[in-house]
Amino acid sequence: MKYHRQFLVAIALCLSIQAVAAESIPTLASFLGHSFPDNTDVRKQYWNNLITAPKESVWAFTERVLPSASAGQVKVRAQRRGGDFLVQFLNSPTSSGNFVEYSRGSYAIQRDSKTGYILQAKIFLQDDPGCYVRLYPQAEGTRVDVVMYGALLKKGLYVSGLIYYVLAEPFSNIVDQTRRSFDWATVFGLDGQGRAATLAQDLHASLGQAGPVFVQASILPASAPPQATSPSAPPVSPARLLLDSVSKAASLDALAQGLAGKGYPTSEFIPAASSTTPLPGPQALGLSNDSDPLVPVLPYRSFPRYEAGKGLPLASIRASLYLDSLSSPDAVYALVGEGFRALVAPSFDASGRFSFACFADGRELSWEELGARADRSLRILRIGLQG
Repeated sequence: MKYHRQFLVAIALCLSIQAVAAESIPTLASFLGHSFPDNTDVRKQYWNNLITAPKESVWAFTERVLPSASAGQVKVRAQRRGGDFLVQFLNSPTSSGNFVEYSRGSYAIQRDSKTGYILQAKIFLQDDPGCYVRLYPQAEGTRVDVVMYGALLKKGLYVSGLIYYVLAEPFSNIVDQTRRSFDWATVFGLDGQGRAATLAQDLHASLGQAGPVFVQASILPASAPPQATSPSAPPVSPARLLLDSVSKAASLDALAQGLAGKGYPTSEFIPAASSTTPLPGPQALGLSNDSDPLVPVLPYRSFPRYEAGKGLPLASIRASLYLDSLSSPDAVYALVGEGFRALVAPSFDASGRFSFACFADGRELSWEELGARADRSLRILRIGLQG
């Protein structure tokens, strides 16, 4: 009887631990209900005045800022262009009141200047112009394409109802109607953070302060030897040592060889046809052609293949890294070009927004800076972070 009671107590303890662990990772429903900045209440206020209003009324509208229960302050704006005009609902990603066209939860609705019809709409999924849902009408329903960092992940998901009505409903309605056909949790990083995210956080800390930096040892390979330091010198973080190795590498091949000697498993993005270890993870259906950053140009372009010895075009690198990171959460990436070296890692901010952090020359670069400094094509080395 005594052992039976202990067995029941052990089962109850295990179940409680599992319950606590499950609560630490938000479900898709709780994320959409509490963390995704949905400005539905503001869109409903302007459904008659902007979304479905006669074009002349929309052209006369300028902009206003209104409070939203979920999205904070929202800027409502109408913008007349050449053959089309836009209706935008812009969220502020921070409490500063700075409105960004591409912030998470912002809407851009394109209407035809001749007919006034809605052509398509974008809902931004991250604070990035390349991460969005594209809505477009089809008969009595609405079709949905999902694009992340320019990579077309899913095309033609069906949502019932005319696009006019879909745009007046919460974004969670789109997710609910399509969740059996698409894994939305992956888009919002709800599958948990890997060691790559830890490394990005460590580099942010290391580069942002002058004093000693202590980081989790989980990003070190098991076989890596301890780093010797003098009594007067602060310990150097493993993340910073890895960044220094990438920055000083003479070539991609030399980098791979050097990291292998330190216990890091590496592999280059090479064509699957000639590789014994083909690129893992989902494959993109295409690459978005956002010559207009607010409205995608169709049809989607073919997704480029990695060329051995040459690499990938700069415009498709983030899309490729995103696809690879879905199945390699414990990997970071070295970008190698003529006179250019950078280390890229998945990164999460305090609110859970996912992005790629790029580090070069001892500091973090924006992707705009990377595009201005790097070659048109870069080779990519995948670097595994082992516990």
